[in-house]
Amino acid sequence: ADERVLQATHLLNTLPLGEAWDPERLARQVGLSPVHLNRLFVAGLGTTPKAYHLQRRKNAAAHLLHEERLPVKQTALALGFSSACDFTAWVRTQFGAPPRRWLRGKAREAPGVGLHKKTRGAEDRGARLVGSDREGYLAGRGE
Repeated sequence: ADERVLQATHLLNTLPLGEAWDPERLARQVGLSPVHLNRLFVAGLGTTPKAYHLQRRKNAAAHLLHEERLPVKQTALALGFSSACDFTAWVRTQFGAPPRRWLRGKAREAPGVGLHKKTRGAEDRGARLVGSDREGYLAGRGE
């Protein structure tokens, strides 16, 4: 992948998940326009910066709920949601079920089933997703 795409993924990976990010600022930080960064990102990783960040957040939510067994409210706060209700609605949209029901189904699944094909492909091509990096998930929480 282009060096600027790798730099952008590094910036996204080090951004605490509870903080908002600005696509225009990200593009400026790597010396590109937002449109050009999107094109290079898709060419190199098969996904957009926005989708990459969303998948990072989804991976973090899955990890904190399933692996760390954090309560829904704590997970919501760690990921920057203002309330557990907002987080629950987001989980329902992203995973197809509210957190507790998703967790019950997750317990019956094989590891890695929740990842999208596109993102697995990005990992295979060398993109550093935070999927198994506990410190990355918890960086925004000061742990």
